[in-house]
Order: sequence, then structure tokens, then C-alpha cells
Amino acid sequence: MPKFDMRIVQIDLARQIETVETVCRFMDVAAKAGMNAILMYLEDRIKTETYPYPSDEESYSPDQIREMVAYGEKLGLELIPVVSPLGHTERFLAHEELKNLAELRGGIPGMFAKAGATRHMDTCPNLPETKAFFGKYITEVAALFPSKYFHLGFDEVHEIGFCELCKNTPIVDLFYGAVKYYYDILKGLGKEVMIWDDMTEQQPRLLELLPRDIILCAWFYQYTDRYPVARFNTSNSYDYFTHYERLGFRYLASLGWRDSSMDTLTTYAAKCNPMGMLMTVWEMSDYRQIPILYPMITYAGLLWNDGEPVGYETLVKATAQYTDTEESAKALATAISAILLECPGIPSEKASYSVPWEDGHITMAMLPLVEDALNKATGDTDVLDAYRVKIRYVKTRFHLWRTGYDLHEYRAGDGGVAIEHIRAEAAKCREEVAALHKECMDLWNRCRPGLASPHIERTLKIMADSAAWLIETADKATAADIGRLVVRFDLSEFTSSCTTQITLHYADGSTYEAACGTYKAMYERVIKYDRSFEIPADKAPTAITLNVWGYGASGFRYVSATLPGKKEYVPAAIEAVHGQVEHPEFILTPDSRASVFGEQDMLQFFVNKNSGKKENSVKLLMKEW
Repeated sequence: MPKFDMRIVQIDLARQIETVETVCRFMDVAAKAGMNAILMYLEDRIKTETYPYPSDEESYSPDQIREMVAYGEKLGLELIPVVSPLGHTERFLAHEELKNLAELRGGIPGMFAKAGATRHMDTCPNLPETKAFFGKYITEVAALFPSKYFHLGFDEVHEIGFCELCKNTPIVDLFYGAVKYYYDILKGLGKEVMIWDDMTEQQPRLLELLPRDIILCAWFYQYTDRYPVARFNTSNSYDYFTHYERLGFRYLASLGWRDSSMDTLTTYAAKCNPMGMLMTVWEMSDYRQIPILYPMITYAGLLWNDGEPVGYETLVKATAQYTDTEESAKALATAISAILLECPGIPSEKASYSVPWEDGHITMAMLPLVEDALNKATGDTDVLDAYRVKIRYVKTRFHLWRTGYDLHEYRAGDGGVAIEHIRAEAAKCREEVAALHKECMDLWNRCRPGLASPHIERTLKIMADSAAWLIETADKATAADIGRLVVRFDLSEFTSSCTTQITLHYADGSTYEAACGTYKAMYERVIKYDRSFEIPADKAPTAITLNVWGYGASGFRYVSATLPGKKEYVPAAIEAVHGQVEHPEFILTPDSRASVFGEQDMLQFFVNKNSGKKENSVKLLMKEW
């Protein structure tokens, strides 16, 4: 690997505030790894004269920021702030004094937000009050950071162009106008501006309009094959970095902290000419604590500063800096590589279940082995405990899901697992959740002393409630006391986030809503999968309506219902089709072909702001098979 000029790691302080001591320890690790800059993702975390509204516990004072900046300078680290004035402004807009700056103020509906929503994500770019507030706030924040760079965010802006001031202006012009306004302020302060690049995908003309000295932070968090895959553009894949170079832009290759995305995007970036590499970090408010990042920061430094090759051997070299033996280093490296970040859903009343497939079996078999090896590892206690908690969390989630699925199968009359075994496993789940709670909170109090923990406490409560529900339901369950509806999905675009509503119709004219939600696979990259839903056991459906709306499209290959006594009901014919549905007849046959409901061209949702509200449905007549 070549040595990259800029080697940056981000710390997400917006989703989870950290103590000054923790931030300084984070900088120690980054500096030792050969990083030369820290991206401080802040949103509203700095309390200033213009923004006095947050509590002291939920914000940093200017003096605390100066302390962190000075500490970073001693280590040779440049601290770069991130404050977005357009999107990801929900923390600002939560304050009564600023809610009038929201694009969807006054209860108007947006692309995703329903009318009357009280939690707002985006500001109105045309309001003079928005410009006045953020102009002053950004100026105050910029004064605290000697860095010549300032990051304006500007990613994932979806609720734009809806209010009376904005609805008649093209989104590209609204977005560009906002970027240019704050760009001019920062240029006047002697700063160079960075922004995330994803909105250029939704609004391609932005690349023609943006000043060429803006630095594009090109983020790609999935596995990169030959070229990266688009974020919101139907997985469009092409040579992004060469394209930016041809247009005259400077850019940073930005990736997540998973080793698969780090390896593959680093390999791609090495073929091009980025300003440098940026390891982004998001959402550390749950079971994950800051020490979980340390081995990956060290690994990134070995790649970007020392020129080591990507791969497992270099990862072991990184983990060896946090462990005492070669076996411990390999155990930690395996834990980093082997455990997927995605976790299955939590069992509860009327929950749906991902039908198990090979990856699930592999993960369930692998987790105890990785956990055992990690429990024997010695070295940095904080780092090892962070990964032990991660393994425990994933393992417990899988155990809850597997037990819930077995119970679902038993109650539907399809299970081969004895109810006595299911009851025993449900009791074990409760014990595992209790043990996880203790480990999570011990680590939290060690790494984040004095900080509130509402997010992880809420997550752990949901898991505890799920275990209690499993025990209660298993105790009174009888074989074949529910019906079962199995829907075979085919989600060709994994970023789709549309709502699927499934309604059963009966001969007496009544209906039953079997599902209404977003039903993705257990793993984000899986596109063909089955979901199983609970339905009434005492009524045979005469018809089923599949209805889809929202962002993206959803594919269906087949649907079938099973009632006690092995009575199965399958599609017989199509009664009605509404909206945009391709090949509805494919649902009639249980094969690999899929009908597609909704708009497959993801960019259309940003061209036509009402695309996500359009409903697309098929009503299937059912017959007993």
C-alpha cells in the first residue's frame, strides 16, 4: 500500500458524547497508529453564545474544546470539526427556540415524515433565520479549531423542498444555495470546506455547480469489488474517484471501520489519487464502547502510514498491540473479522421471523468457538472486554431469534423441536440477557463514568422483555395454535426501505392485517429470503393483498398460508393490480422469478418527491392446495 498524505479517523460525539479523557485516549491511539487528523463529528455538541440551549451534561464548553485541540496538537493531530446546517440537524431542532427552522415546520408532510411529525431532521435552507443562526454558530465553532479545514456535512438531506419557501425551487438549487452560503462564510474565515459526497448522486448537476476547491468526502461502507457501489442510486457502480479527478475535485476516501470495507476501499483508493483516507465511526451509543475501535485504528495506520498489505496477517499485527500472546492476537483478529454487525430481529407478539438459511447456521455454530477463544485471550482489558461484550450481544440476539423461530414453528404445527427444549432455551435466553446487561454496564461505567446510558438500557430492556415473552408464551403454547403466512421476498436493491402491508381477506368479508412494516433480510446484502408471519388459526384466507409504498421497490416470489392440520393455501389467480407492479403473475409460481412492486430507479424518489407515497398492490385469490 502507498503512504497516504491525510490519515484521518472520525469520532462520533453527536450520537454519544464522550468524556474529555476518553477523547484524549482516543487521540493517543490514533497518533500512535500514524494518523495525522481527527474528524470531530459534533452536530450540536458545543455550547456557545449563539447556542446556549443544551445542558452541560450533553455538550462541551468552548474551554473543553480548546483542551482537546491543544492535546491533539501535542500529538501532531489536526482536529477538524463537523457541523451540518442542513441535514442531521435533529438535535438543534429539538429545542423549542429553534424548531421554527425546520423544513417541515407547521406539520407539513415530507418525503418520509408524515404530516404533523414532531421530530425534524432537516432545516429550511431559504429561511433567513436559518442562515443567521447557523452562520453565527459555524463562525463560533470555527474559531475554536485552528485547522484549516471545516466539514459541513450535507449528507442524507431528504426532507428538502416541501415548505412554502422551497417547494417551487429545484432541489439541486436549494442544496447548492445552502452549500455556497456557508462555504462563502468559511472561505472568509480562511477555511477549506469539506462535505460528504452522497447528495451528488441524487442531484448529479451538483458536480457542475460546486466550487472545485470543495473537498468531497466520498463514503462507501460496503465491500468494494472493482468499483464502489452507489449509496442511493440502485447500486450503480463505476469509477467514482477517477470521475472526481477528471472534474477537478479533491477527495478523501471514506470508509467504515469494518475490516472488509477498509481492505477493499483502501485497495481501490491506492489505484487513484485521493488526498487521503478517512475511517468513519458512527453510532457508538449501544453495546459498543470506544475501545472496540482501537485495533481497527491501528490496522488502518498499518495500511495507510506503514504501507502494510491488506489482509488477516496485518490485522493480527494490529491486534498484537493489544494482546499478550500470539494466540490472543489471532483470537481478537478472528473476532473482528468473523462477527457480522447485523443481528436478527427480537421475538415478540406478532413478530415476523427470518426463515433460517446457511449463513445463519454458520454464524450460530461459529459464535461459541470465537467466544471461547476470546475469553482465553489476555492483554488490554478494555479492548478485549469490548469485543467480549460484542460477541455476547450478537450471540444473545441470535439465541433469542432462534428460540423465537422454533416457538413460532411449533405453534404453527411445523416444528420438529420439542416444546420442552424450547422452554429450556427460553430460560437460558433470560439468563444470557441478564449476564449481557451486567457486562455491558460494567464496561460502560468503566469507559464512560458519569455518563447516562439511555440507548443501551432501552436495548437491553427490549431483549429482557423478549426473553420474558418467550418464557410466558412457551409455557402456555400448544402445537398448531396459530396459522402461518410465509412470504418469499426478492429485494434486488438492499438500500430499499419501503413499507410492506399484507392483508388477509375472508369469506365473511372481514380482513386481518398480517404485517405492516419494513421487512429486510437478516443480513443486509441478502436479496432472496423468506419471512414468516403469525396469522389466525381458525379462518381460511380467500384472498391476500400485498401493498408496497415508500423508498425503493420490493420484490415478491411467492406467498402461502398454512393453518393447523397442514391445510395450505396458495395463490390461484390475480384479482386486481394497482400502481407500479412488474410481472405480478410471477407470484403465482414458487420459483426464482420475482414480481417487483414500486419504483426500481432510486433516483426517481429525489426527482419526484411524491414517489414514496404511491401505493403499489396486488390482490391474490387463494385456494387450498
